[in-house]
Amino acid sequence: MEKRLRYCIRALLWELTGCYYWTDVQEAVARSLLLRPVFAKMADCTVPEECLKTNILFIHIPRCAGISISTVLYQHFRDHHPASYFRDIDNSFFSSAFKFAVIRNPVSRALSAYRFLSNKGASYMEFDKGWQIKTKRVRTLDDYIDFLDDNRWRLDRLDFIMRPQAHFVLDSSGSPLVDRFFRMEADLGDLNHLLCSWGKKKMPTLNSNPPGAIKCSQRQIDRLAAIYVADMHLYESVSKQA
Repeated sequence: MEKRLRYCIRALLWELTGCYYWTDVQEAVARSLLLRPVFAKMADCTVPEECLKTNILFIHIPRCAGISISTVLYQHFRDHHPASYFRDIDNSFFSSAFKFAVIRNPVSRALSAYRFLSNKGASYMEFDKGWQIKTKRVRTLDDYIDFLDDNRWRLDRLDFIMRPQAHFVLDSSGSPLVDRFFRMEADLGDLNHLLCSWGKKKMPTLNSNPPGAIKCSQRQIDRLAAIYVADMHLYESVSKQA
């Protein structure tokens, strides 16, 4: 009976929030002053136990070495919840925890996401079946950029690999919600040093795309930079502070 009730409530929450991924349902519940008191427990809106034990919160941005880091820190894959989700469900933990994220040059990340889509996944993870169907007409890089451009108004509702990095680590006013950013291109040595100081191993290279590079024109680069303009500003800001 309890299992049936749980299923019905989850179905109701999916309907109420209009979300595709369950993690998005959880975030919608956590954001809502009406839904959170009633449904937070049923929706499993909780901080992972391993984060509570260590007081360390890694915000997993897709295509930014997240699976490699999660494997070292937690021994398993972590969901792509934004920092704001943890603030909403447990502000006391969020305020005290050390929060960090790895970011990446937005154009390089977009090209990595395109390769992930084209290959229907990478070594550790398959591209979601539903989004394979939604993007079946994407055959070239220009097709992918057109798809992003057509959906620019709802980038934070697309598959995780397409969502802006800013969605995961900035609040609604554009202020950082994490204590430290590491750039994938320049700061992984510093991150490995930090992991070792916590008694962890250096991170392996997991879920990478097959070897090879994508040739893209300056026009394509400029279009991607314009689509992910908030990420460009974030990356430039972190680079200036380095």
